[in-house]
Amino acid sequence: MRSEEPPLITITAGSWDAIFCDGRQGALEQALPSYLRLRRWFRAKSRTITSATITDAVLLPYADGLACLVLVVVRYTEGPSETYFVPMAHAAGERARGLLSEWRHAVIARLVIHADEAPGVIFDALIDPGFALGLLDVVLSQRLLRGINGGEATGRHSRALRAAPACAESLAPRVVTAEQSNSSLIFGNALIMKIFRKVEPGINPDLEIGRYLTEERAFPYTPPTAGALEYRRGGAAPVSLAMLQAYVANEGDAWEYTLDVAGRSYDEAGADRRLPEMTLTTAALLAAAAEEPAPPAREVVGAYLEQVRLLGERTAELHLALAAGTAPAFAPEPFSLPYQRSLYQSMCALTTRTFQGLRTVAPRLPDTLRAQAEAVLALEEALLARFQRVTAAPIEALRTRVHGDLHLGQVLYTGNDFMFIDFEGEPVRPIDERRLKRSPLRDVAGMLRSFEYAAYATLFNRASGAQRDTEEGAPMRRWADCWSFWVSAAYLGGYLHRAAGAPFIPVAPADLAALLEIFVLEKLVYEIGYEMNNRPAWLSIPLSGVLCQVEA
Repeated sequence: MRSEEPPLITITAGSWDAIFCDGRQGALEQALPSYLRLRRWFRAKSRTITSATITDAVLLPYADGLACLVLVVVRYTEGPSETYFVPMAHAAGERARGLLSEWRHAVIARLVIHADEAPGVIFDALIDPGFALGLLDVVLSQRLLRGINGGEATGRHSRALRAAPACAESLAPRVVTAEQSNSSLIFGNALIMKIFRKVEPGINPDLEIGRYLTEERAFPYTPPTAGALEYRRGGAAPVSLAMLQAYVANEGDAWEYTLDVAGRSYDEAGADRRLPEMTLTTAALLAAAAEEPAPPAREVVGAYLEQVRLLGERTAELHLALAAGTAPAFAPEPFSLPYQRSLYQSMCALTTRTFQGLRTVAPRLPDTLRAQAEAVLALEEALLARFQRVTAAPIEALRTRVHGDLHLGQVLYTGNDFMFIDFEGEPVRPIDERRLKRSPLRDVAGMLRSFEYAAYATLFNRASGAQRDTEEGAPMRRWADCWSFWVSAAYLGGYLHRAAGAPFIPVAPADLAALLEIFVLEKLVYEIGYEMNNRPAWLSIPLSGVLCQVEA
């Protein structure tokens, strides 16, 4: 939450929405950069903002007042601009004082409309239950709302809405406070609405894939998509502002569930046991995936082996559903040598960019990390040579739509099964790029990396860095390696068994092994860049992964 006083702006008019008319929004635009920088959903915290411009405000009357669905274009000293969706509302008097006291982080600015009145506040409307219900009504009634500068927002619902228990239950709204890249509202135990914060022209992949899986495939392992809110201006492509889904009862995401499982495994049978050294390569995982788990696997991992195998099967079923499309946006496409070369070039560009950054930060790292970083930097040419394998010969397999950012945090655990969520893809990439068809093995690689992160997050939570990095910490590291290896092998075994014969699985086993390896390596390079810039204490996880994969 912010401790500083929100900026004070003044207009001379009869109502607060007049701030968006006749060029009066300048003061509000000046207040927006400081507000945006502190939002968890703002993507460009490391960039320097030069301006924030309100391009349209769509009026939404609701029970407690009038809200504006505001689109803000943010420009920076370098790089492309971004557009953010910021619903705003106004409160005065006692209500304004309450918001400043209880919801200060949601207050954008203080506002004086009449000189003889105390300042009110402009705030993020999502915290207002009345606004949330008003927004839901727009989708349910398929209303059209008009913007001040010529745009229109339209609600649309799908056939799946008939199956949602909305009419039979209370729809009392609440804000989901754990969101990162977007915001969400839950209505009773019936519906959940995701509000996309960073928006751009074109259908959001989360909405597009959700509609496809719901309406064309009746896929049972993702929450049904029930509706959407879209914005359009002139002849431009529509912009996805929000999507509505049926709410699915769950016990949290698979990341938290897996951490709990791994923690109990570590506490009961981990660091004190004599565990073998594991070779954590994709080749070793593929070999283990084709066999029954070894006895130590069941001792260390236990019943989670069956659950993670089920998750592998569900992942394959998701990919089979995505591969069954016939419309242009979903129809599978073959690999080709030009595509394979472009894949190699993108991996080279990512590696070059990441390693440049690693060279810069390596001298400032602690001794153990610095040694790891220098060892990885020495492998740059060998890593690029691994990537080049993808260009050697045509690969006989199909590319399809994929999840795009699959990891344990993108899966709900229902208590006995799994549900996939958040098909938005990597949010740093443009929408057109996120809608490209790729190998589903990219999703698989993301999940494999997530298991290793779960093992080492468990270790990090139970041991200090000094403990982990010394010789005395070797049993802890062996536990993490053994646990993640056997869990990954079980997941991969379930996936390959269910996906056997699918057209997106390479016909040649060597191609399967090569693709899975390069996608794991690509993910490792991405993780190095992420941890280097956001979580240096975890940098050892991807560094160790690269050393294991390339030096083996």
